[in-house]
Amino acid sequence: MYQVIVKMQLELDRLSKVNKELSHRNRYLQKQLYTLVEEKSDLQANIQNQQKECVDLQAQLSIAVKENMDLSSVEDQKKLDLQGKLIISLDDPNRPRFTLDELRHILFERNDLKAKISDLEDELSLHKPKNLTSSTSCSTISTGAEEEDLPVQGPINKEPEDKLYPEKKKLGIRRFFPSVTWPKLM
Repeated sequence: MYQVIVKMQLELDRLSKVNKELSHRNRYLQKQLYTLVEEKSDLQANIQNQQKECVDLQAQLSIAVKENMDLSSVEDQKKLDLQGKLIISLDDPNRPRFTLDELRHILFERNDLKAKISDLEDELSLHKPKNLTSSTSCSTISTGAEEEDLPVQGPINKEPEDKLYPEKKKLGIRRFFPSVTWPKLM
């Protein structure tokens, strides 16, 4: 019986060692399991955060795409609006001061005024006496009795420059810009 007791004692020692190893291994695996569970929950939280960020980024991307389309359509409209138009720098001393419509209006107004002047000159020539000179007409009006022509006395008045050189006459738009040197018309 002593041998059986010794065998049992040895078996008991061996089982206690195995038990200690297994309990130690059990604690190690439980710690590892606890760590893995924590890591899993952290990863799931990260995944949820990243999904939320993806949704937010997709929303921002759709807004940016819409704004980009709006801007490109506005730029296209601006390009269409500027097509055929002249862009002028305000610092340029040689830039046009008037629009084409304003210049047309001024030219039409000048032509109308010229036509009215011509009509008035024609009407004036109809009402002006033809056979009287300026010196006799004054004496006739002042005396009223004499109708005979008197000889001209004194120096003859000089003809006006405008009558002698009509091309020098500043007509139309030239009177608005006296400082501009205009080319001579032939």
